[in-house]
Amino acid sequence: SNTGYLEVDGHGYYGQSAGEGLGASLAVGPPTADADDIQFLYVGAPGRTVRGKSAAGAVEVFDWDPDAASATFVDAISAATSGVPGKPETGSKFGTSLANTGVVTGKRPYAVLAIGAPGQTVDSVRHAGSVAVERLRYKAKVDGYEGDGWQVVNQSVARVPGKSRVGANFGTALTVV
Repeated sequence: SNTGYLEVDGHGYYGQSAGEGLGASLAVGPPTADADDIQFLYVGAPGRTVRGKSAAGAVEVFDWDPDAASATFVDAISAATSGVPGKPETGSKFGTSLANTGVVTGKRPYAVLAIGAPGQTVDSVRHAGSVAVERLRYKAKVDGYEGDGWQVVNQSVARVPGKSRVGANFGTALTVV
């Protein structure tokens, strides 16, 4: 069955169930609180069933140490995760696309993680699509990055061009500029 497969530094990881598409998208995040050389690795599984909703989607989070050629599963993020806007929805495909800014330096260093859900219903408009965004701020106490709260971006949000419409699939692709 097609669960999806991810190979990191010679170690293989399979998805949890058929059709979930683990590895459909990837993003490397800022260093973890554990060590400077370990980074977060975000891996999309947009076809994953979440709380009984097929293809609701999820993103698996790994601690990745490129020097030691290892990755350790840490957590999974989905619309069912506390603080993430919305709720699991059949066909929303959360995790179809991923983007991370890397570390933006300055007085208060931060990074931004964006997760596309192109099948998400927005204001009763099916498959309008949305993007969940979290700012990861540097915390000196833990010598690493922690989430600062999630926000949602879609075409019903002020200053976002266009209008939510059926099949717009906003969030299908993301990039960092």
